[in-house]
Amino acid sequence: MDNVNTDRAFATGRQARTYPVAVLPWQKPVRRINVDQGAVGLTVPKLPVMPSGLPAKTTEERMNAADIMTPDVITVRADTPLDQIVALMLENRISGVPVMEEDSIVGIVTEGDLLRRVEIGSEPRRSHLLELLSRATPLAAEYVRSHGRKASEVMTENVITVEDTTPIAEIARLLEARRIKRVPVLRDGKLVGIVSRANLLRALATRLQAPPPALADDQRIRTALLAELRQHKWGAMVAQLDVTVEDGVVNLWGVVHSQEQKMAVRVLAENTPGVKRVEDHLEDVTATTMMTPMA
Repeated sequence: MDNVNTDRAFATGRQARTYPVAVLPWQKPVRRINVDQGAVGLTVPKLPVMPSGLPAKTTEERMNAADIMTPDVITVRADTPLDQIVALMLENRISGVPVMEEDSIVGIVTEGDLLRRVEIGSEPRRSHLLELLSRATPLAAEYVRSHGRKASEVMTENVITVEDTTPIAEIARLLEARRIKRVPVLRDGKLVGIVSRANLLRALATRLQAPPPALADDQRIRTALLAELRQHKWGAMVAQLDVTVEDGVVNLWGVVHSQEQKMAVRVLAENTPGVKRVEDHLEDVTATTMMTPMA
């Protein structure tokens, strides 16, 4: 579960630190998680439970970051000791924490930043010859990341962020392209939430469970199905296409040129609002050719 708080506490003997927790402006005033001096507990305020379902939106009304983000974000400061960061991540079952200076995000510490550590013997190692051939600056930076004891020394800088109005389709592409697991969400340059892969999965689950909008009759189902097919190159290339709809049951006839094209047409039909079942009679000519013995 990504960046979600619990009421559990951990003990620390470090100097007093204050961890700001960002909340949406229309919710509660900004809360702060305080670590008192001495061996005392750090209590992280509990987040409100996310609603079981999101408001259904039409195709035209696309969901954006604000619709799915986790609004209360656990953050740390640049001088927060590494042991407190690790404890914070473990206690709250989160895989990353943004690093803040004043109201600006200056970095993020994730599980990936902590994989190569001298304490567990996983720091980067090079042969003596390779180290002699390597440039000094990257070696120095590598040493700091594997031996550093503060957020500023181990964090990833130049954090990738999105606006709260960013469509979730764009966020999904960003996570995939950059191979990251989460993105902080900003509004007017201020941190207001975070979107993780888990948030996207919850949004998907909600959409899958939501009943599709009903169409009035079979003719409207057929019209909508054909119109959607024409929007796709593979759909427009179905030869001798014939579609019949009776009581919400779709029958498909035609000639396709691959199993992928055949499956895509069937999936499109299944996703057409009002369709109860799809009977697939499409003929794949490539499969027929492969099965025909040579003379």
